Amino acid sequence: DFTINKRLASWTTSPNSKTYGDADPSPLTTGSGSNFVAADGVTATYSRVAGENASPPIYHISATLSATPMSALNNYIITNDGADFTINKRVASWTTNPNSKTYGDADPSPLTTGSGSNFVAADNVTATYSRAAGENASPPTYHITATLSATPAAALDNYIVTNNGAEFTINKRAATWTTNAASKTYGDAD
Repeated sequence: DFTINKRLASWTTSPNSKTYGDADPSPLTTGSGSNFVAADGVTATYSRVAGENASPPIYHISATLSATPMSALNNYIITNDGADFTINKRVASWTTNPNSKTYGDADPSPLTTGSGSNFVAADNVTATYSRAAGENASPPTYHITATLSATPAAALDNYIVTNNGAEFTINKRAATWTTNAASKTYGDAD
């Protein structure tokens, strides 16, 4: 008997990544084989575990090998470990508009407004606002804080958010004091 032993070979899949909210790269990744017989034309297609969160876990990339003819793969003992696909956090910012009121008036309702940039629309990121307590028209101003929310709330874990808030100013109130005129007769006491 003459035996043909299976050939040891390996397929190395390159890790890859994307930013949260972006489409997966196309192709998903690349890779290469070693110790395959060139005439077998071994190639790979790639797929990854489903998921879109930027926090762990990472998503495993699998390489599905093919050859011409397909049965040629039966001639190998193949190491094919795949690789990791990482979703990186998306950089976004929330801009809070400054606001003010006149001393003695109620705070405006809503307190202020703001807007986000570079958030994924489907996450429905919104903000509610609160300010540092105080009612004086002299400095300092009162810091406005924006508390962000999303649907679902966990979507915010997919971002690196710059959210500096803004300042709320209490303006001095314009007021007048009217003094009534008075008189006396010459020689009398005031």
